[in-house]
Amino acid sequence: VVALADAYARAGRLQEGIELLQREADTRGADELYTALADLLERNQRAGDAIVVLQRAASAHPSHPRLMYALAVAFGKAGDPEKAVSSMKALVALDPTDANALNFIAYTLAETGDHLDEAERMAKHALQLRPDSGAFTDSLGWVLFKRGQYQKAVDALRRAVALTPNEPVIVEHLGDALGKAARRADAADAYRHALELLDQAPDAQERAQLEQKLRWVTVQQAGN
Repeated sequence: VVALADAYARAGRLQEGIELLQREADTRGADELYTALADLLERNQRAGDAIVVLQRAASAHPSHPRLMYALAVAFGKAGDPEKAVSSMKALVALDPTDANALNFIAYTLAETGDHLDEAERMAKHALQLRPDSGAFTDSLGWVLFKRGQYQKAVDALRRAVALTPNEPVIVEHLGDALGKAARRADAADAYRHALELLDQAPDAQERAQLEQKLRWVTVQQAGN
């Protein structure tokens, strides 16, 4: 069903794909079909409609935590971190051991720079549940970075890179922390490595941002 809906969308028949997924999701009550529908809407610049779909589905199927998680993510993609965090906290209230939800809250709060004490607690709790997660370790490192604890951030982010070596965003975070810790040569190396990783999965916006950071840290390094 999901593949057929995608085929409709690629053929310029988006509405037919949407209607197919909506009909099958309502008939089966399957969370994967609701999340697929939301994803299809988001990919076609209809983030608001995706949120409506997930809100209705989560209300109709409150025992499906995947729908609650998807709704929180949708709020985040739509640029509403407050609702994203609130929705994810509702999921954590049902299952305090949901490590992915805890990590989502920690990283979202770090990105906004708000409630960093809470963000650090959430990140550490997630890591207690899954200590070898590079993504979770990155979240803790990013919280520490936002708190201005740059050397601690460097230590955490080095571990995150070791655990997940091919993720350019994590390597970029390490570069940011190294730059703030006045280790500009190491920061430049991290940015170069992140750019190399982007060659494997190019992202024009991310590349431009990294190239700007690399230029800045190189100028700062030369000035010293």
